[in-house]
This record gives sequence, structure tokens and C-alpha cells, in this order.
Amino acid sequence: MKILRKSIVFLIIFLISTEIIFTYAFPARYVYNQRINYEVFKDNVYSIELAVKSIKQTISRENIKNYYIFIGDSVGYGTPCPPDKTISSYLNTISKNEGKDVKFFNLALPSTMFGDYYTVLLLLKKYDVSIDNVILNFSYWEINAKTPTYWFNHYLKELDNNSYNKMVELGAIKEDSLWKNIKAEIYHFANRNIGIIGNSGFVTNKIKSITNSLLKESKPALSVWSSKADLKNAMTKPENRWYFSDKKFNLTENGIQIYFINKIIELQKDKNIIFILNATNNQLLENETAKQGYKDNIAAIEKLFNDKNAKFLNYNNKVDYKLFSDHVHLLPDGYAFIAQDLWNKFDKEI
Repeated sequence: MKILRKSIVFLIIFLISTEIIFTYAFPARYVYNQRINYEVFKDNVYSIELAVKSIKQTISRENIKNYYIFIGDSVGYGTPCPPDKTISSYLNTISKNEGKDVKFFNLALPSTMFGDYYTVLLLLKKYDVSIDNVILNFSYWEINAKTPTYWFNHYLKELDNNSYNKMVELGAIKEDSLWKNIKAEIYHFANRNIGIIGNSGFVTNKIKSITNSLLKESKPALSVWSSKADLKNAMTKPENRWYFSDKKFNLTENGIQIYFINKIIELQKDKNIIFILNATNNQLLENETAKQGYKDNIAAIEKLFNDKNAKFLNYNNKVDYKLFSDHVHLLPDGYAFIAQDLWNKFDKEI
């Protein structure tokens, strides 16, 4: 019995100690360093809450009054560039150089859909992080995708159960089994409330990063799309061609993505949000993007947002093709161009 009591006491002391360490001593940059740590997030979607908490702590600690939240897909995230070469990081640099007291936080993630964007906004509200100023970027194919959420089914169910149930009824979301739901709830609770579990991925990632640095393992060099011999052929494969389909998009009110666009606009009523359509590498995809159906879909997307009186920017044909790394992602100078153009467009509002 003495051994059992000692073990219990030791466990309690250990948990309290680690909780204090992760609350007060664990470097926030491991969790959020100018954007979400995707290497951790892809294995644990609940780590987004730690990123949101980190942003909230930064806002409170630095007494930041004026800030924008950047949500979006891999282009907003900054693929394939490092954290300091993204649209949001360049905007922060411009803001500092211009002497403006405004910050930009990046919660964009690869593979996201409009249901994910909406859910991230709800999560920010839950943690009392202002969504008064939001920049939302998306790619052509996302607005016609059949999947409402790629990452955040669990959070959508928690934060807007009515929308979740509607997606289940429409067959857009497949409801998990009772046992899978219970496991998800337990895992979520542990990540939210037990520091050593919630932060374990960040600790492992940091150790891996240090190891790679000591072994001097180099990261792949960034290169322009035209230097990638197999890229053009890869984009003609069936699994990639749907990205730029010329089939007529369903942009009616019964469309799945339109449902969440409407929810976002409703949520952002009397707030500031700008929707950004990512640039497409029309030089690489000339056979696809030259089709009339593709052009009609682009025009329909513009009309959709204009009809809803939403702020909308279309970067198609606005970015030099030498600044692309592939079909849609940019090199650092490409992201810098978007950042400067955005700043020029809403400088007076800041």
C-alpha cells in the first residue's frame, strides 16, 4: 500500500510540475511560430487550440489592440516556404517598417475547406480572440469540393452541432461510430487539459529539428516551377485534373461550400473580412485554364461574392509566373508581392 501511495503522490507531483512547466516555461514559439506547426498539427488536429491560446497570450502580453487573423489553405500557410516567408509574415514586416501598430496572425492550413474556415472562426470566438478583422484565402477547386471540412469535423460538431447535423443529413459528413466519438472526446480532453499530452508533439518535433540540425540534414531548396521537369506531366494525371475542372460549379445556395460561405458572412456581419482567390499558374496549366468552362467558373465565383456584398480579391493573372513554385503555391517573392499588394489596398483601413 505504501508503494501505491508513493506512486500516486509521485504521479500527482509529476503532473502538476509538468503542467507548470508547459504553462509558464514552455516556449510559445514551439507551438506557434508565425504560423501553425503543421508537422505537429497533421498528426494531432487538437494542437490548433494550443496555437489559438498562444496567439491569445501574445495579444494579451503585448497589449495588441489592432490585429488581423489570416485563415486559409496551403497558400495562406505559405507552402513551400519557411514561416518568415509567408504573406502574413511579410505583412508584419511591412507594418513594422511603416510604423503601424498592427499585427497579422496566421491560422491557415493546407487542405482546408470552407467548413474548416468557419470552424476556425468559431474556435477563435470561443477563446475570445477577436475576429473583427479577417483575411480568408482560398483556391479555385475548394469552392466546389464535396467535402465541407477536411480537418475539423470534431470541432464543427462541438461548436455548431446544427451545421454538423445538416452535413450528416446531406451525406457530406459520415458520422463516426459511438466508440470512435468517445475516443475522440477523451483524446481531445487530454490534449486540452493535460500539458504533457497536448505539448508532446511539439517537444518531439523540436528534438527532431535539433537532431536534423546536428546531422546537418539540408532542407529541399526552393525552385521555380519551370525547373521541375515532371510537374507539367503530373498536373495532367486524373488525381490532379479535378483541381482545375472546367465543369460547371455548383454555386447555388444548396451547395455545401456555399452553405459555409453564408455562415461565415453571417458570422462576420458588421465585421471586416476579405476573401482572396489564389492566383493560378496559367502558364503551367494553359490547356486547362484556357477552357471556357474554367473561365465561366472564375466569373461565377466573382459574381457570387459581389452578389453577397463581400469584399473579394481575385489574384488570377496578377502574379508573375516566375514567382510560382508549382500550379498554385508561390516562391518567397510571390508571397511578398501578394503581401505588398494587400497592404496597398487596405492601408487606409489600418
